[in-house]
Amino acid sequence: KGICILGKKRMKFEENFMVYVPKGTEHNFINIGKTRLKLFTIYSPANHPPGTVHKTKAEAMKKEKD
Repeated sequence: KGICILGKKRMKFEENFMVYVPKGTEHNFINIGKTRLKLFTIYSPANHPPGTVHKTKAEAMKKEKD
């Protein structure tokens, strides 16, 4: 279970949900469940180098600035 934030819109999601994030939309996914949250993302065209993994939002934000 989680909460998805797309711009100013918030919505809940759960297992096997798909969320479309339009290009340029600020977004975040927050785990509110009791187990680990696993996200699968598909970009087209690719936006990150192959093998990129961010374990936290803070890490992703720092890499974005670099």
